[in-house]
Amino acid sequence: MAPVKCSVAQKSQSMRNLAALCLGAVQTHGAAENQQRTCITTRSKGTCSDTSLELAKKVAEAAHLKYLVTQANATSWRLQLGLDSKDKTVSILENDISTLRDLLQAKKSARIASLHRLAEMCTDLQKCQKRIRRLQLDKTKLRNLLQGDIFVLEHTISLERQRSQQQASGLLEKISTLTSALKKCQSDLEQSRVLTATHYSRLRALEKKSKRAKLARDCSRHSLKKVSVWSPTRSGIFTPTARWLARRLLKAGCVGDKVDYAIKACATVFGVHVTRGISRRTAGESTDGTTHHKITYEARHITLSAPSYELGVDDTDPSTWTYQTRFAEVAPALDHTAQRQFHGSQIIAEKIASTYCNSPLAAHDRQTMDAQDWMRKQVMQNMDHAADGKKKFRISPDTRHKIAIDLLEYRLGCAVFDKLPSALQRLFDMFLFGGCCGHKDLNAFKYGVLAMHTSWDSLDLPPPTLLANKANDSAIRLADTVDCAAVQHAVESSSCGGIKLASLAGALFCHKNDDTGYQDRHRLFMSIRKQEIHGDATFKRFPDTSNTRYQSHSYAAAEIATYLELYIELMEEICDAKSKPGANHLESNVAKGLRDPSTLAELAAMALYGVSVSWPYLRQVHGDGTKLINLLDLTGLHRRLPEFCNHIAMHPDLILNPDAPLDLITLDGQPFSDWRLIAAIQTHAPDIPGLLPMITAMFSGAAQGWVQFTSEFALGGPFDSLTPEERALVFIPSTNDTNEGALGSWWVHVRSHPNSTATTFSSQERLERNKTENFITKCCSEDDQRYVMQVARELDSSGENAHFRKELMDNQCKRATENRWHQEETQRKKEAELQRLHDVGLVTDCDAINKMTVVQLKDQIEIHRKLFTDHILAAVTLNSLPTRAHKLYAVHAAVTRNPSIPADHISNTGNQPTSDDFMPVDNPESQVLPDDLDSIGG
Repeated sequence: MAPVKCSVAQKSQSMRNLAALCLGAVQTHGAAENQQRTCITTRSKGTCSDTSLELAKKVAEAAHLKYLVTQANATSWRLQLGLDSKDKTVSILENDISTLRDLLQAKKSARIASLHRLAEMCTDLQKCQKRIRRLQLDKTKLRNLLQGDIFVLEHTISLERQRSQQQASGLLEKISTLTSALKKCQSDLEQSRVLTATHYSRLRALEKKSKRAKLARDCSRHSLKKVSVWSPTRSGIFTPTARWLARRLLKAGCVGDKVDYAIKACATVFGVHVTRGISRRTAGESTDGTTHHKITYEARHITLSAPSYELGVDDTDPSTWTYQTRFAEVAPALDHTAQRQFHGSQIIAEKIASTYCNSPLAAHDRQTMDAQDWMRKQVMQNMDHAADGKKKFRISPDTRHKIAIDLLEYRLGCAVFDKLPSALQRLFDMFLFGGCCGHKDLNAFKYGVLAMHTSWDSLDLPPPTLLANKANDSAIRLADTVDCAAVQHAVESSSCGGIKLASLAGALFCHKNDDTGYQDRHRLFMSIRKQEIHGDATFKRFPDTSNTRYQSHSYAAAEIATYLELYIELMEEICDAKSKPGANHLESNVAKGLRDPSTLAELAAMALYGVSVSWPYLRQVHGDGTKLINLLDLTGLHRRLPEFCNHIAMHPDLILNPDAPLDLITLDGQPFSDWRLIAAIQTHAPDIPGLLPMITAMFSGAAQGWVQFTSEFALGGPFDSLTPEERALVFIPSTNDTNEGALGSWWVHVRSHPNSTATTFSSQERLERNKTENFITKCCSEDDQRYVMQVARELDSSGENAHFRKELMDNQCKRATENRWHQEETQRKKEAELQRLHDVGLVTDCDAINKMTVVQLKDQIEIHRKLFTDHILAAVTLNSLPTRAHKLYAVHAAVTRNPSIPADHISNTGNQPTSDDFMPVDNPESQVLPDDLDSIGG
């Protein structure tokens, strides 16, 4: 039993230790709770963060106590398992443990209640702190408001004090002023008394003056009545003043039948009565009118050294004379042939000579003028490079030489002429041709464009897209259902490239008909977008490619190349803004060209040529506009042009190099006039693979054009052979702009004056352009003016326009009759030729063909071409088959190819044609055939 007792004793001791441990824990917990209350009491004013830390510590202690209780329960459970008997000690311990558990549970509940109370105290504490802060803020705001009110009141008091002081000083000043005014009034009163006496004396003098004024008034009324009536005539003839007034009104744009109305309306405003009106005939308006449609009109100018006729200038001193271009006339013509142009020049010469010789001015000058003087005194002609102009130039020297010889025979004799120095003889025969520089530039530009078109065949790049018209485009689209000839004709008659795109864009954005195209939309859209992107406020039109305008296509190319994205955007916006969105054929062609790299390559090359050569060239040709430029002075410029263009053609990347010398990339050595164009092309250059080849083609072709159309400037040419003395006698205007401008002015004039005539227009233009008013004022007497009026009336009553209309109709009838006869004769010859070929007959035997002569082979070719309509031979001329071998090859190929020949004829001809069959017996060397005949064989 001893071991058992020992075990029980040990267990009892363990239970007592456990009870003591639990009691200690309870005491510790109670002490901690008391300490917590004390801490809460002493630190009730602490921060919430410290309280939270303390609560966390207490929660940890409670967890530790719970852990001890759990261990005690476990120990009790183990002891119960080890005891087999009912032991009082164990029962007591269990009761103690239960009591301790209840005590701990009660302590825990009390602790939780304390924590709740602590939380409520913290909440109340936070509310009190917030209220304290609000009260402090309110206190601060009230203090600030009170300080502001005090400041305002002090400032107001200060202002009121100052205002009161100012009012007081003002009242003092007013009192002083009133005192001074009172003294002045007293002084004025004394002076008024003195003046009253003086005025009484003056009044008596004015009464006498009034009587004299009434007499002067009556005289003035009489003079005013005389001045208020204006008579434009003297002895039934219109005075020079009246004619001057009529000319000024006509120049201002007043039509002839409204001149009298305008004069009387102005006279009414000024209180003047006009006794006689100025009729339409007097004003220079003719009733005869003619349409300008389909009728040729010629403009003529004269360049000569003449006085200025300015007041204060001695016109008898030749040193004051300058070269001036005088307007001669715009006159209708039956046609534009060289002979007709030359005849028109002779007619105007006869008019000038007759008018001058019969005038009082010639009698006063003691001079005469012959119609042949017009031709005899000519030393040059300036016109374009057209064939009719050059033919007229060839006619003129012969006529001029004949006139000079006739004059010499009459005055000197041929023998004396032969003895004259060669320099004087050269003056009689000197006659120079100077081409218009504007046309030179135009033709060189055309050569460059043609070179671009032909260069695509040698490049490994796709050519520009075809911009066909609606009919041709439909034929090309239906290629599967249309015969090859029709499709080929549609393709050949359609054009493409940059020049075509510029023309289409001009027709779309600047049509010559104001009712067609998108003129206003284009200008509004581009002005707004340019302002937004570039800050450019210009409001300009698209270059007028629809009409004949110098450099219009190069300017159009530059415009499109510079603002390519804007034009693409504009096209899309126009097409989408329609009531039925979509593009018509013209719009689709323009949109297609704007997106085609090859077309843009040509467009960029044209623009670069314009900014580098064309635009600077015409700037130098026109000068600053203050004086005319002599074509002889531009020799160096024209000799440099081909070399300049060839240099850029050899180095196409040079023009886009920003570091390149200016004298190598611009003709005048100045910076590019359009830097945005260069920047835009540099930006798009990677997307345009054919740009550099097109630059080369454009400039090389233009160089050929400059060589072709500047022959008069060549070394050893007409200009180079002139002596200094001869150069001093010759002045050739650099351009033919005067004639071009006169014709343009005529079209504008006739649109606003449909019943006007070329004669009336010419009279008005001569008045405005030739300084006629200065000449009349300085040189013409009343007799001269009466003579001019008489000649004008004779011309007006001569029926010149009616005579021209009759001549025009007679000429039209004559030409129609001649053309009908030629057509009938051509048809007769054609039928006779067909009958002859039919009689000759078709030969299909190879041996017989090999034995034919050249004439017989020609007949066989014509039979295949005209009777059997061979489409291959129809496109080949006989000149392209120069030798017998070529013709023999073509006949054999046609026999094999022609489906109209019966099959039995072909089968009986023997072997199929070979190269041995085609070789002529008498000329073995002609067996070698050109490569371009491959198409003829099949």
